[in-house]
Amino acid sequence: TTLSLLQSPAVAQQPATLTATVTSTTVGAPTGTVMFFTNGVSLGTGTLNPSGQATLTTSSLAAGHNSILAQYDGDSNFAPENSTPLAIVVAGFAPPPTNLTVTSGQNLVIPLTLFAPAGSAMSFTLSCSGLPANTSCSFDMNPATPGPSGTTVHLTLTTMAGSKLPPVQPHKGPPALPGFGLAALLAALFAAATLPWRRTPRWRLVSCACLATFALALAIAGCGASSYTSSTPVTPGTPAGPAAFTVAGTSGTTTISTVVNVMVQ
Repeated sequence: TTLSLLQSPAVAQQPATLTATVTSTTVGAPTGTVMFFTNGVSLGTGTLNPSGQATLTTSSLAAGHNSILAQYDGDSNFAPENSTPLAIVVAGFAPPPTNLTVTSGQNLVIPLTLFAPAGSAMSFTLSCSGLPANTSCSFDMNPATPGPSGTTVHLTLTTMAGSKLPPVQPHKGPPALPGFGLAALLAALFAAATLPWRRTPRWRLVSCACLATFALALAIAGCGASSYTSSTPVTPGTPAGPAAFTVAGTSGTTTISTVVNVMVQ
């Protein structure tokens, strides 16, 4: 029983086809099924065709080192047999760290490990998508050229803290009437200007001056009113709660990705 992989290189989360070939030196062809395993975990089963081959297409290969095994179950004429393990390196991201937490306004450095088979010369351009509002990401190396032993790239998640306007003191003066105050001021000035200076009694000039002063004070009070409160936000900041975003790497026509989960406080 021999085992081969059609795709080279294999990429995590993408289809890869495994082929097992079962032969015999005696008369007749083996029949039955072949089970496929990676690192001791079953991938599925294939049925032998008349040529003694069984295939399985799977998207369950994890990034990094994999030891794949084909197990022939045997039939009434042939005994079960296992293939020699096939060691391969699958390109992609290893699972990201879990239980990640960041406080709004602070940065979080997340280590991500990338794999690629030896000799593949893959160079991945990295990016983030689906980030929470008011958040950005950057990488300490970009593009990254991983190797079969794994290359660690540090992703920095930058969050933003919310901010508010400074407190506004309550207005204790007369009610804000900017339209009325301005109109009264203009009317008083107009009336004062139309009175002949020498023919106007002094009491009337004093009255006009008082009216103008009162109207001016009323207009200033109206203009000093504010339309916002101390709780009006200027910057909402990164929203609190669980967040999930995608980190992707592209090398030619090959794309790898992983989902990072973070709790924002």
